[in-house]
This record gives sequence, C-alpha cells and structure tokens, in this order.
Amino acid sequence: MHGRWLLARLIRAFPNPSFATDAVAALKANLTPARIAGEVAYLNAPGRETFERPYGLAWLLQLGAELRETETRDAALLSAALKPLEAAVVARLKAWLPKLAYPIREGEHAQPRSLLG
Repeated sequence: MHGRWLLARLIRAFPNPSFATDAVAALKANLTPARIAGEVAYLNAPGRETFERPYGLAWLLQLGAELRETETRDAALLSAALKPLEAAVVARLKAWLPKLAYPIREGEHAQPRSLLG
C-alpha cells in the first residue's frame, strides 16, 4: 500500500514529469471499483479482524488522503473508487481502537497478503 501512496504523492508533488503518465496508469490499473470491491470482501471476511492492522490500514488511509489532496480529474476518480475500502478500514479501526489498553508501538509484517497486493 505504501508503494501506491508514493506514486500518488509523486504525482501531486511533481505533476508533469516523465513518470506521471505511467504512475497514473499503474494506479488506475490497481484502484478499479472491481478490485476495491474484492478488497472490501477480503477485509470483511470472517477471521480477518486483525488483518493489516494497523500498518496496512494506516497506509490505505494515507493513500486516500493523498488522492483527495491531488487536484486532478484522475485523482478524483481514483479517490471515488477507493471510498468503499476506506469506509471498511475506518469501521475496522473504530471497532478496534476502543479495545486497546495501551498503545502498540511495533509493526507486524507477517501477513498473508497486503491490501491491494
């Protein structure tokens, strides 16, 4: 997920470099409504309550924020496509955060698959 965020960040920071067309194409190929629906279903399946929590979920939210801050038609379309997954992630985090007795300061990368992987 952080790789997709980086593409979105580079597009916003440098909107006209030679890599912008390829970066937008890569994001469009990955952030389609069908792929997002599949990710929502995967995330919400039974037994995945801890999936990518919090690391991957945080990067997904960062990607959404980056797309909203990028003032292009492509970014607006990508942001709209991402909304169902953002909503699922926010719901997951809202359910989890009140259960924490103390902050967790270590990451976990031993996941079977990353969001939009």
